[in-house]
Amino acid sequence: MIKYILRTLLLGSATIFGIILLIFIMIQLAPGNPIDTIAPKAPPEIRDQIISMYGLDKAFHIQFAHWVVRMLHGDLGTSYIHGRAVVDILRERIPPTARLIFFSYLVSLCIALPLGMHMGLPKRKYSNTYMNLSFDAVGSMPDFWIARLLIVFLAVELRWFPVSSCGVTGIEAISIWEKLQFMLSQVTLPAIALGLGNGRVSLFARHTREEIESAISNNYIDLAIAKGIGKSRVLWNHALPNSLVPLLTQIVASIPSFIGATIVVEMMFAYPGLGFLIYRASINHDYPLILGATLVLGIVVTVLNVFHDLILYALDPQARR
Repeated sequence: MIKYILRTLLLGSATIFGIILLIFIMIQLAPGNPIDTIAPKAPPEIRDQIISMYGLDKAFHIQFAHWVVRMLHGDLGTSYIHGRAVVDILRERIPPTARLIFFSYLVSLCIALPLGMHMGLPKRKYSNTYMNLSFDAVGSMPDFWIARLLIVFLAVELRWFPVSSCGVTGIEAISIWEKLQFMLSQVTLPAIALGLGNGRVSLFARHTREEIESAISNNYIDLAIAKGIGKSRVLWNHALPNSLVPLLTQIVASIPSFIGATIVVEMMFAYPGLGFLIYRASINHDYPLILGATLVLGIVVTVLNVFHDLILYALDPQARR
């Protein structure tokens, strides 16, 4: 198992390096440059000084080598636009994105688990048909479309939530309860859009249904019912726990897709997270910020893959053979 984890980490590190190199090449080939954003009306001599200060006048491979060396020393450079260390900016933006992913999982699972358990029970043919049709209808809707609907109806028409999730000035001066209320109002609509979009509820519900059906068909369920244990108790105490092992691995395996979808959702709501930061950095050609954020996402995905393997190894006896 240790050798497998080490191999996974090595492959993940090589993948991260390849992705960063590819993104570095793409941003170098993209039209425009950061000088047009930093000093659009500066005279040529000032522009040349800025280019020299950030090392943009050096060859491509030299720029990339310098960034890799600084990265290995824990220095991700300075943002061209913000004028601050990339590490400090990422430290501020990672927690909001983590909250968004957490609450979006709550939305998905709070809907998917009860429905999946209901669909997994026997003699539910017609209700399952209607649920499958509903899942297909909702699952065909992408994140940005659900986000637009939420903005139009819940934010603009009903005014239950703010249209934009950007912060407000003076939030440090309000009470802890008011901060919590503001955070929940800030994350609710993006979490609903991310949790419902791209068929995530349908994926978890159908996976739960399949595992419940498989568990109910086992002999120990019949034995528990024959002993006089109620069906609901058998479902919650026996069938569901045995179904959570493969469902847990499915949940962990789906985290990278959630991370990738946050860019679109955060862009729609101007949510102050990592995805919106990458979007703005791409527009402004902020190379250090793009590379730093990509590095963080690559590390997170690699660690999650290792975590997924550890969970599978710990909970599934067949994985230990």
